[in-house]
Amino acid sequence: MEEPSTENVESLTPKMVSGPRTIGAGQHVVMKYAQDKGSYILRADYAQKMGQTRVNLIDLVGKPFTETYELKGRRFELVHDVNNSEMVFGEDGDEEEDDKDESPAVKPDSEAAIQQFNAMSNAEINQYLNELFVKKPVKGDNSVYADTNTAQKLSTADIGKLREQGLNGAQIVKSLMENSSTFGIKSDFAQAKYIKRKEKKYRKLYQVLPSNPATICETYTHKNRDKVMNLRYDMLAQILSHSGVHSGAHVMVVESMSGLITGAVAYRMKGEGRILTVYAGQQPHYEIVRSYNLEPKDIEIIQPIPATELGPAANDVKEKGFHTPDPLPNLDEEEERLQKRRQLHEQRRERDEDEDKEGDGETNPTAVNENDDGESSGKKRKREEVSRAPRTLTDQQLHQSIRDNLHSTGRAGMSRDRVHRYLRQGVDRLIIACKYRPLPILKQALHLLAPSAPFVIFHEFLEPLVDCYLYLQEQELAVKLVLSETWLREFQNLPGRFRPEMFMNATGGYLLTGIYVGMPVPYN
Repeated sequence: MEEPSTENVESLTPKMVSGPRTIGAGQHVVMKYAQDKGSYILRADYAQKMGQTRVNLIDLVGKPFTETYELKGRRFELVHDVNNSEMVFGEDGDEEEDDKDESPAVKPDSEAAIQQFNAMSNAEINQYLNELFVKKPVKGDNSVYADTNTAQKLSTADIGKLREQGLNGAQIVKSLMENSSTFGIKSDFAQAKYIKRKEKKYRKLYQVLPSNPATICETYTHKNRDKVMNLRYDMLAQILSHSGVHSGAHVMVVESMSGLITGAVAYRMKGEGRILTVYAGQQPHYEIVRSYNLEPKDIEIIQPIPATELGPAANDVKEKGFHTPDPLPNLDEEEERLQKRRQLHEQRRERDEDEDKEGDGETNPTAVNENDDGESSGKKRKREEVSRAPRTLTDQQLHQSIRDNLHSTGRAGMSRDRVHRYLRQGVDRLIIACKYRPLPILKQALHLLAPSAPFVIFHEFLEPLVDCYLYLQEQELAVKLVLSETWLREFQNLPGRFRPEMFMNATGGYLLTGIYVGMPVPYN
């Protein structure tokens, strides 16, 4: 068999890289803690709180993704020597200098690495893999010393003085290693743990990742598992895969995860198709959708739908089949009310502009610090400016704000007619992932699902999905029914220390998938 040519591999390389390579102003980014699990979703344009620290992300604009940055004060600086503090020590505790001119933090060129890999034979590849997983002899011995908490020569006051002298985190960690009387006799593993523990305390390293379904889901999994119903990123990938979501599809999403799945579906569809998001309560809560950095065309295809609309729509489709209904009555009155409200805002804005012009042309030489009501003129002027600020919007912004207030919930005006029409036209994908029992929702949503369409039901507990499975099986409504649970375990992959992680999550939820075959037709 011929080995693949370098030209073919190089032509495929740019296609493997997706997403922006640099951080843009106003984008949401994921700040992942380099020394431990945990991350934050922040916006790169102004100062925000990250844990207990208030940081400024404006310096990250234009910087590359996936790089490591160190938090110094309130600002982030790009780190080029992340691995410099992870030094290699011999038996005597002396630092072994690396003879290589290239820094260990320098990443190899991708094209050169591909050429080198293509030039390797199968025997060389097998030899490389065998050497990678061979357990190397461990230097040092931890049994010859006792932990009496007296090995460190530097006191807390000395470390404080080092910080006052302007030493960064890496230099402080190096000083702690040099002033530890037991560091040199520890084993290699113990030395690596010591360095990692000290770096976590004295160096705040973060990796900046782009906001996508995987990074956002992982962030909420570690930060607030209850908010996303213990959903892991691998289970989210299965939901998108089994549902067959693609550009141009008509998808119904019933979720209670603050828009995590809705944003992931919109992220994949890229503004083509239709997303009907069913919510319970007075208004939808999709704050996570903002973290996906979606374009306006991607958000326009999302239509919130009250859960109370499913029952009437299912009854209509059961009687008449999929159809395009007539427009709802009283829409002209709703549009007329919208126009009157817009005219009222226009008149109020013009009146405020006239008052501002008159106020700028007149001066009051007898003005005092306080007015008749006892309020200082500066406070009154500031209060008037704040009260007039929303009235100075442009026509487009004003119309958009009014439109959002009237139609964001799908309960009024043209949005209500759109919901009425979309539901009766049906959908070809169904995703249910809510904290409520899914069986009553499934019974209504199946009438709105086209035959031969896939559906996915996610729940953090098994029993609700068993009820759905038995219902679909007894009524013969679906084929390829699969009730599954994915067992995920992370592994530590370090030289000579390849092993499973000690702590892991028991489950990431359960999944019921299948293909809907349609409602049975009674035999005459």
